[in-house]
Amino acid sequence: MDKGTQRGEVLKRGYAFSHSSKFVRPGHQRIDVGAEGSSSLKMTAYSENGEIVIVVINPSEHSSKTIEVSVPSSVSFATAYSTSIDLDREKFDNIFSGDKIVVDLPVESITTIVVN
Repeated sequence: MDKGTQRGEVLKRGYAFSHSSKFVRPGHQRIDVGAEGSSSLKMTAYSENGEIVIVVINPSEHSSKTIEVSVPSSVSFATAYSTSIDLDREKFDNIFSGDKIVVDLPVESITTIVVN
């Protein structure tokens, strides 16, 4: 044990950093995020070869949020990964609702949405 942590244990900040290092890779280009009504959320998005990666931070200490992302009918796959006080880059596969992706954002969380 070293300063309250187990050797080799992934810390929360490691899971948070992994959202960028795992999903936003060299060659991805930053793209515009058109966000309506989400002034408290921090969002960025990247694209490469038809894949879109959206990273959303919910800094709120008090309220979870739900976002809806409109996608073209050609989208066949989308997955979300969330890290919060209770989640360690947890994967969520079933995020489609009609022609939209719907993702719940826990309080004080970072969530990455990967769209193919």
